[in-house]
Amino acid sequence: MAEKKQKEKKDYGNIDKYKGKGRRVCRICGNRRALIRKYDLYICRRCFREVGEQLGFRKYGG
Repeated sequence: MAEKKQKEKKDYGNIDKYKGKGRRVCRICGNRRALIRKYDLYICRRCFREVGEQLGFRKYGG
């Protein structure tokens, strides 16, 4: 009888299987649109206007 070769499973570490817009959501409300990703915030612009000052951001200009 012939022996079947088993495929070796490669370990790619902790790489997310899914990437892109479907994976990125607002941490507060779960919205997927208008995300602010800078500084790893991942907060939508609507929630950012509510909690921006608590996070240490200040409004400048007009």
